[in-house]
Amino acid sequence: MKNVPLGVAAAYLGIPAELLALGMRSRMLPVGLTVRSGGLAERRWRYRVIPRRLVACRRRMCGAPPMEMHTAQLERLQQALRLLLEEQE
Repeated sequence: MKNVPLGVAAAYLGIPAELLALGMRSRMLPVGLTVRSGGLAERRWRYRVIPRRLVACRRRMCGAPPMEMHTAQLERLQQALRLLLEEQE
């Protein structure tokens, strides 16, 4: 199984890489697999983006441009990303 780099996958979908990572972790963007490694303090994530899932996700997201996801879903992802960034400060 080949892996698409997270940044490349995000560019393909037309969204920021951080939003893709958050979407994968929350299972809102089912383009691959996420694995949490390390202890509780480390919080490291590994991402495996599967090409066929990425293509399928983009096809579902766009008959329109990639950023036109369901508005509520996109807002939830953005809110979760803000909270995550606040925790890191």
